[in-house]
Amino acid sequence: QLDTRALYAKGGSVHGLWLTYLSAKRDLMDHAWKQLSTWTSQGHLRPVIGHVFPMERAAEAYRLLLERKNFGKVVLQIA
Repeated sequence: QLDTRALYAKGGSVHGLWLTYLSAKRDLMDHAWKQLSTWTSQGHLRPVIGHVFPMERAAEAYRLLLERKNFGKVVLQIA
């Protein structure tokens, strides 16, 4: 469930992408991925990175997610 009142009070937003329809329509899916790639390369889409952890601290990163204490993306560095 989504508490829209809490979302509104915090000034939050929800964004989604329904891929089921696009995956059945290959030409639309190709176009969508090309558009997303273009926006990303132009800097229009930038994920918010909240925390970066080395792989050795993966358990700590996971705990952060479980406890819902993260803001933005939690990134694990592999190398």
